[in-house]
Amino acid sequence: MLREEFQTPEAGMGERAAARLTTRFVLDLCGVMAEVAGGDLLRGLILTAIVDANVGHLAAQESRDHGSMEGIPPDDLRRPISISALARLLKIPYETTRRHVARLLDEGICIRIEDRGVIVPAAMLAQIKPVTAHHYESLRGLLLALNEAGFDVEAMSRPS
Repeated sequence: MLREEFQTPEAGMGERAAARLTTRFVLDLCGVMAEVAGGDLLRGLILTAIVDANVGHLAAQESRDHGSMEGIPPDDLRRPISISALARLLKIPYETTRRHVARLLDEGICIRIEDRGVIVPAAMLAQIKPVTAHHYESLRGLLLALNEAGFDVEAMSRPS
């Protein structure tokens, strides 16, 4: 099912359509991040970056071992991220990052792993499974819309 916001009447527009469609995709994901974080986009971005840092190293093994909606990687496989590394990653001030992470810790959304940084535990991710499903459907909609717009996604993956 092609999501309405990703439909495009300009079939064959290629790069312009791809730019417009990917912008919609990013804005859609930003809206979801803000919603999960109580309406605060920056807080949602920080939360998303923590999750990504925690499990990014599992990318190759994730699709095999944890690729399903039920296959959330356990906490002992997560890599904590320090607040300073998080601030550098997002290119935002340390103090801003620290304040947002402190709130996430106070609310139990994140936990501190002593002397190593913070993680978003699997139990918390299990509570926001609809977000993962939304991300998947948004990506699927984007790929379908890009294809419909005449943008050759397969050609982009071939070496030039």
